[in-house]
Amino acid sequence: MAYFLDKEQDLVQFFKFYLFKFQYPGGHLKSDKVKEMIDMGVKFKPARYILSVLLKADEIYKKPLGITKAEATHCIFNDLRVTRDNRDPSEVVKLILKNREHHTEYDSTGDVIRYAGDILDYMVHANLLFESHGYFYINRTEMETIMVFVSNLNYFDGYDVFYKKSCEVSELSEIESEWFSYVNSNLSESLFQTDLTTYFNENEEEAVSNFSISVDEKIAEILDEAGTTKDIGDLGETLVIGHEKVRLVNLGREDLIHLIKKIPTGLAVGYDIQSVEADQRKRYIEVKTTISYRPLKFFSFHMTPNEWDTAQTLKDRYFVYRLMINKIEKTIYILQDPVMLYKNDMITMSPRNGVEISFKEEISEKTELLLWKN
Repeated sequence: MAYFLDKEQDLVQFFKFYLFKFQYPGGHLKSDKVKEMIDMGVKFKPARYILSVLLKADEIYKKPLGITKAEATHCIFNDLRVTRDNRDPSEVVKLILKNREHHTEYDSTGDVIRYAGDILDYMVHANLLFESHGYFYINRTEMETIMVFVSNLNYFDGYDVFYKKSCEVSELSEIESEWFSYVNSNLSESLFQTDLTTYFNENEEEAVSNFSISVDEKIAEILDEAGTTKDIGDLGETLVIGHEKVRLVNLGREDLIHLIKKIPTGLAVGYDIQSVEADQRKRYIEVKTTISYRPLKFFSFHMTPNEWDTAQTLKDRYFVYRLMINKIEKTIYILQDPVMLYKNDMITMSPRNGVEISFKEEISEKTELLLWKN
């Protein structure tokens, strides 16, 4: 059983590496097709752009956007504003939604949508997307990897000298060996390596043990002043993800734990974790973590302007988890709807590059951190 699982994981990794380097033009095409693309000025990484479009839709409309193979074909692959001019993904989102509103019909014959369709299918094989009723959505369990794709601006540069000048097909044929060397060059094994939260997705006792050791080692590292502020934040978010999973299990809703997601900082949505209630309403969590040798009663924290604005928008669906960790205990003080608490004079707020929040212990919901164990 483990053998087949390893093979499946290897296949997923293969598709990730393949899509990470796949671009137009590329040596996978015949040289005359490469020349045609260069003459048109095409320089395009499909997987990166598709992910950027889907992320932009989330940012603009606060809800997931699925895309069909026909939409990807006609609004992305066949549009020079995208493949040549690197059109702002938000414009593509608006175009897709406008076309839906007007019931635009696309040519969906197999040969027309094949290339875009293949890439979408490969992205599913790579766990970057999932497909539902013909629509392809971002797989939020792979957000760390997705952000690696989106932030990757590198292209194979072997064709660069031929842009904006006349070139012969024979010249391009000579570049094929460089292309395949580029494609087959090893990427760092850590490129798509996930963080500690991967241990929450394992089903082996060894994985749980490794997670416990990793957390203890990280706490010790931070206490010895070898950890950074980012280390503290990352550890706090990881522990809260586990806490939320246990909370749902205790509520009899283990079926919902797959909905708990860590949100990459680069998305700047104003919270760290998206969780869920037993009735499936969303819970948006901003984690504020302190680690100390001794028990510390530190009932204050800073919120950025974006976090405070998001709290105003999300109201009672927005939670701040004030996590305090020391060698004796791990405790969370939960504040629901901090903006409402401030308006009702239950917490104090002082503007300073955002806001400084102070609260009394009795105002919060105090709970011991729940540690996730399979």
